[in-house]
Amino acid sequence: MWIALAVAVVTPIYFWRRSRDVMGGFDELMAERGFVAKKAAPATVFASQEPPMGFSAYAAFAGSLRAETPISLLLFRRTETVLVRNVPVQTPTIYVGVYLQPAAKFDKSWRRPWEERAVRGRDDVVYAAVGATGGFVIIWKGSPSRKNVAAHLDALVDSLPSSNP
Repeated sequence: MWIALAVAVVTPIYFWRRSRDVMGGFDELMAERGFVAKKAAPATVFASQEPPMGFSAYAAFAGSLRAETPISLLLFRRTETVLVRNVPVQTPTIYVGVYLQPAAKFDKSWRRPWEERAVRGRDDVVYAAVGATGGFVIIWKGSPSRKNVAAHLDALVDSLPSSNP
């Protein structure tokens, strides 16, 4: 009985603490990099009305990668089914992505490597495609931890055309 009580109390505390640690690092990174939470619900960033692969954006942060590269950093939610003791259980999974504003500098030659990474399915990119109003959407695998988001943003900055300041 005591073991069951301990598990019943410790498990929720563990998950609450883990969630707080992950999102706390995310919030700190957003502040350090100058991102500001958007008060309004994020508008659809996908080209079609139906979000691909079941993704729905639920939080957005405005910022820039470089002085002239404004982006929206987005948190996406997707419900996935996992098997627990051969019983399917639906669980929400959080993904991190960006919406790059429409610009000529994101031509096909720049977009192609991102799209190929998404098609291969083995890399860290889950989805990459032209989005609404000609912008570009990239969604990565992994939690929105400070380490993951920083690595994704740094990789994105490194991929930008050198003509940007």
